Amino acid sequence: MIGPQLSSADVNAATAQIVRQLYSAFTNVERFQQYLLATNLQLPPYNMTSADESYIKSAFTDLDQLRTIFTGEQSLAAAKDFRTFARHALGTGLF
Repeated sequence: MIGPQLSSADVNAATAQIVRQLYSAFTNVERFQQYLLATNLQLPPYNMTSADESYIKSAFTDLDQLRTIFTGEQSLAAAKDFRTFARHALGTGLF
């Protein structure tokens, strides 16, 4: 076999790292969603267009829904692409 051979410790470390990152990301989504719900991004100091505000708020509404599915607070009845709005945050050519 070519390439590095992973040990049990390597697999355990990678597992823990990925799960920590996922939990941390969902915590950040929840906190930022609460901020966005209370904030009008079209007003100073943000001065965003309504389209930009809509993309950001729609992205975090979707990401927060994904978080609640992950935590078991909500179920999903039909398939949904949660990347629809979030991909706009990545910039042209990155999605």
